[in-house]
Amino acid sequence: MQESEGLDPLGVIARAWRLLAVCAFIGAIVVVGGVSQLAKSYTSSARLKIIVDTTGNEDPARQVSTQLGLVTSDDVVNQVATLLHTSAFEVRRHVTATADTTADLITISAKASSSAAAQQLAQTVTTTFVDVSRSQGLAAKQAQLNAQNQVVASLKQQLTTLSTGSATLPGAQQAYADAVQQQQTLSGEVSTFTSPASVVTNADTPSAPSGLGTKKAGVLGLMLGLIAGGVIAFVRAGRAASGGPMGKLVAATGVPVIASLPTLTDLSGSDRRPSEAALDGGRAAAAALSPAGNRTVLITGTGGPDQRPLVA
Repeated sequence: MQESEGLDPLGVIARAWRLLAVCAFIGAIVVVGGVSQLAKSYTSSARLKIIVDTTGNEDPARQVSTQLGLVTSDDVVNQVATLLHTSAFEVRRHVTATADTTADLITISAKASSSAAAQQLAQTVTTTFVDVSRSQGLAAKQAQLNAQNQVVASLKQQLTTLSTGSATLPGAQQAYADAVQQQQTLSGEVSTFTSPASVVTNADTPSAPSGLGTKKAGVLGLMLGLIAGGVIAFVRAGRAASGGPMGKLVAATGVPVIASLPTLTDLSGSDRRPSEAALDGGRAAAAALSPAGNRTVLITGTGGPDQRPLVA
């Protein structure tokens, strides 16, 4: 039993070039048409540097993550929605923020149906975020100062109750001096406090819609069409090759085969040569396939001891 021969990839592709061309053309048309039907969207982005506090115990990456969460918080989103006369839901739907904790950077991106609207949304979110970040940071720093003021007032009150010769007086005086020093430091930080977020690049005005352009869509469509055409070609060739000799003939020629004329080696009761019998069979098949006489039927094969081509 003979093993079936494998498919020749180059041969399959060469014979199916028309199919590949059609599939590639259709793929390009479909993808380009689909992209053109989608609503155009523009994306504008701004970048900010987060000034982290390295003197405290909080991890810098965590500080950046905290500021990242603030971008889409209610404090920022609600203000942006009021300024742009829209809803908080729409702001959140069109705004995204990402962080690079290694570089302490935050990128704010906004999408809209026009380049101007995208730039306005991204810039409004950026400005509002910087203001809210400053307000919250200043409030936290002011709370520290208020607490220190109470400490100073308490230590001062203790000093008034101690007599001049008291053994605890020097320690209390030193504690009071340290508290006052810390109070003055916090007071200076409050008066000069700036936002932890500073703008590196303002929101840009996009010059083209985001997503796939026409050229990229066309190339993608061509590739997808070629892949689809190749799959169809190999499936067809595989099915044809699995159909025995006739299937192999289809795979080799790329044209349909209705029937094959066997090689005749013995015709009992007949004195005709096998090749003549095969030729008669071919003529009969041609006559049956072309009853109206308006078709050209070519049947080829080999037969007889001389293995000469038979053409009907």
